[in-house]
Amino acid sequence: MGLSEITKWTENVDRICVPIKDLTLRARVSAKTEEKKLELLYLRWKLERWQNARNRKANNDVLNLQETMDKELDTHRLEHGPKKRTIPSEYQKEIGEQYLANVEKELERWQNARNRRANNDVLNLQETMDKELDTHRLEHGPKKRIGLIHYYKILNLN
Repeated sequence: MGLSEITKWTENVDRICVPIKDLTLRARVSAKTEEKKLELLYLRWKLERWQNARNRKANNDVLNLQETMDKELDTHRLEHGPKKRTIPSEYQKEIGEQYLANVEKELERWQNARNRRANNDVLNLQETMDKELDTHRLEHGPKKRIGLIHYYKILNLN
C-alpha cells in the first residue's frame, strides 16, 4: 500500500457517516485507523527524510547516501513490509487492548445505568403507591378500627 493509498484510506475513514453501533467493531475500526495513521506518519517522515537528503547540495557523499538510502528503502520494503502488516507491534497490541478495555468499561457503565433505572422504577412504584394511599386516606378518612366484640357480633359467635 503506497503513501497516496494510505492517505486516501485515512481520509475516507474520517468521512464515514454511518454510526457504528457495535462497540467492539467500533474499537477495532478505531485501532485500525490509529495503526494506519501511524504508518502514514512514518512513511511521510521517511519520505521527507529521503527528500531532504536528496535536496542537499550535491556532493559525492550525499549522492552515495541517496543511493544507499534508496537501496535501504527498497530492501526494507521488500523484507519488512509484509511482516509489518501481518505481525502487529507491541504498541499496536497495547492500543488494541486499551480500546477493548474501554469498550468493556463502557458496556459495564451502560449495564449499571440500566440496573439503576430498573431499581428506580421499583422505588418510583413504591412512591406512587404511597401517594395513592395518602390521597385515599384524605378522601375517605382514616381506617375504622373494629374491636373483637364487633367481630363476634358480625360472626354471631356470642
